[in-house]
Amino acid sequence: MGPDGHFEVVMVRDGLTHELIQQLEVEACAVMVLSTPLLQQVAEQIAKLKSVKLLIPIFGDMTIETVLWSRLSTQLRGKNIVLLGASTRQCQQLQRFVKGASIRKLPYTLPTFWSVPTVHAPSEKLRLVYAGRLTPQKNVLELMSCFLRAAGEREDLELHVAGTFHELGHHFHGLGYDFAEYRQRFNELLEHGKGKIFFHEFLAQPELRELFDRCDTFVSLSTYHDEDFGVSAAQAMSLGLNALLSDWGGHWDFKNQGLAELIPVEVQTNNVPLPRLNIFVKLLLGLARPGHLERVSRQEKMWQYLGHTSYRERLVMIAEESIVDYEGQSTLFEEYASGSEARYVFNEGIGAKSRQQYLAIYGSYLTTDAGESYEF
Repeated sequence: MGPDGHFEVVMVRDGLTHELIQQLEVEACAVMVLSTPLLQQVAEQIAKLKSVKLLIPIFGDMTIETVLWSRLSTQLRGKNIVLLGASTRQCQQLQRFVKGASIRKLPYTLPTFWSVPTVHAPSEKLRLVYAGRLTPQKNVLELMSCFLRAAGEREDLELHVAGTFHELGHHFHGLGYDFAEYRQRFNELLEHGKGKIFFHEFLAQPELRELFDRCDTFVSLSTYHDEDFGVSAAQAMSLGLNALLSDWGGHWDFKNQGLAELIPVEVQTNNVPLPRLNIFVKLLLGLARPGHLERVSRQEKMWQYLGHTSYRERLVMIAEESIVDYEGQSTLFEEYASGSEARYVFNEGIGAKSRQQYLAIYGSYLTTDAGESYEF
């Protein structure tokens, strides 16, 4: 217990020292291991500690690190474990992947750097901004194409794009693609939108904040396989921007908090989820610039939801509540893991069985189960 009588939560970032293990053997506390690879390193030591609750943040990696979680399933079975999801829909997905485990929602918090009140410079332009990975799963080319359609009818629109190209996770789309061709298509759209689309490449946090300060609306059509939260969207909304987001994964919680508008997503016949692009264009055409009071109100809502005080309070309450023993991974997970050597088993043309399994796993990123609650 901590000095205030509450359960103490020990953060493990680098490993377990001999002194820390001795402390954990005699004190009732909770251990929060801050990465799955680190969890693999310390799992055997933690399994020997009888009175410790183990808190495990799942950073969208249970669909990727299948070999690792199959191992951990054996090492940690029977332990007091809470799996922490960053959003309601991620918790739903975790519920389908495990047996007999406590699952709670613990949204990420943001550095206080993002809490300083913003000074928004008025502009005649309505500035949209996307920041994040430039990869097919983020549907950036579709975003740019839709913007150009809307900008053909609205002269006041600008789109600012910040991020870096990479191929991480592209195979989760179920389709192979030529990375050079992808970049070429991006550059063609950029050229076509000259004077309306601005590419900023990678921006460090101060520069990214400066860009957000100059913009009005954050936009994302992402259907990324582990869009468990939406960090860039949260950063933008913490500065008062409104948001148009795909109805996918963690984005739903932002709508539930009254912070964002969502674009419906459909899973195509090739198991590729895609937002309804015509609806996105329509929303862009009707979009209004948020006023000062609206920006201030959104800032306040975001920090009530994601502030450091809220995070600490949630964490302590989760650590103190009664939990059930972890019983390992589910049959659905084991079936998926056994076929995911290449880390994705839903390739185009693989058939009805693949689609059924895909929807069993990612269907939770599309809908929110009525009555399900992962709050503490």
